[in-house]
Amino acid sequence: MIVLREAAYGLFGAWRLARFDASGLSFFDTSTDGFWKSFHAAAIVAPLYGILIYADLVFGRIGDADGLHFVMIRIITYVIGWVLFPLIMVEITRTMKREKQYLGFIVAYNWSAVIQYAVFTPIALFMAGDGQLASPIGFLGLGIMGYMLVFTWFVARSALAITGGTAAMVVVTDVVLTMLLNIVSEGLIQRSGAVMGS
Repeated sequence: MIVLREAAYGLFGAWRLARFDASGLSFFDTSTDGFWKSFHAAAIVAPLYGILIYADLVFGRIGDADGLHFVMIRIITYVIGWVLFPLIMVEITRTMKREKQYLGFIVAYNWSAVIQYAVFTPIALFMAGDGQLASPIGFLGLGIMGYMLVFTWFVARSALAITGGTAAMVVVTDVVLTMLLNIVSEGLIQRSGAVMGS
């Protein structure tokens, strides 16, 4: 029950932030306990991530990789993704002298991820079947991705109480880490396919 109430408050706060309403921050538990509970967002998002994995399997977007290896690599990537950015932000917030805002930012960032996945997953599924960035679905997907970047920027600026430029650097850090993680993941998937084909 406590976890459900925490999730309800967290998601409502994230919804407020998604509307660029900084008052959403007041709904988060920014204590150490609230920090750890915010990672329950990963469990809420997991089914949506699982749907995306399934879509890749259905549309044959795994190359020559074995299905089981593909799923395992994607799951490991998912777990690392939820841990890597918060770890990197420990040092970044220390450098910015925003250590006191760290817990609140990660709490807001984690719960906001649920909103982002809920918005992006349907578009990603359509894009998986369409496969054309120049199509209406592709343009919509690009628009949603742009919105999510601005959403993350707003969360960083509001929760860390930093300038827009500094918040943009936080977003760039998040994007770069995600890209690097995906590159490593894709490399492992391709290597798996090469091993299976040999």
